[in-house]
Amino acid sequence: PDGLSSAAGLARAIHAADAALLLSDDVEAELSGATCLAMSVSGLDSPDAAARRVVVAHVGDCRAMLGRRDAPPHNGESRWKTVRLTEDHRPDSLDEARRLVAAGGRIQRGQFPGVGPATFAGPSRLWHRGSATPAPGLAMSRGAGDALGQACGLLPEATTHEVTLTEGDAMVVAASDGIFDVLSDAEVLHCCRGFWPTRDAS
Repeated sequence: PDGLSSAAGLARAIHAADAALLLSDDVEAELSGATCLAMSVSGLDSPDAAARRVVVAHVGDCRAMLGRRDAPPHNGESRWKTVRLTEDHRPDSLDEARRLVAAGGRIQRGQFPGVGPATFAGPSRLWHRGSATPAPGLAMSRGAGDALGQACGLLPEATTHEVTLTEGDAMVVAASDGIFDVLSDAEVLHCCRGFWPTRDAS
């Protein structure tokens, strides 16, 4: 299939969103951009188990994961585990770092001036080697928009993943780094699993 329910279709939608940001007269896109995650869940009502699928496409450090329940033991509760559906696009990933440097980027942690030598802290970030100002300073290697970032290797090309859902796949979580930078996958699942009995989360 070639529509938005397919991996290729979702990746094209993210690419189209990137182009719309860069070409818009209403958005100052030189330093404005975003991470992006698109997801399609299909076949939940199908009698064919193989038709129950989740498809994900993403750029940046937003994340998707499944919460999976194991069959309960005879005298206890179900065990839960997380199944990651995405991989964060980070500048310090070896393959991404090679691509960014070849495209004119510099990878370095943020610099915080103070008394004595400058202090470098936080995650590795993407900087433009030729920029007169320290920019863009992104903690991701892929994203939509951000013309200066794309001039030093930021890529709007999505990574895709498809999974056939099992009987125990109880929930799917999609969230930005605002959640996953401070909570582990297991902690996010713990926050969400309380809604499982009522199916009352959105």
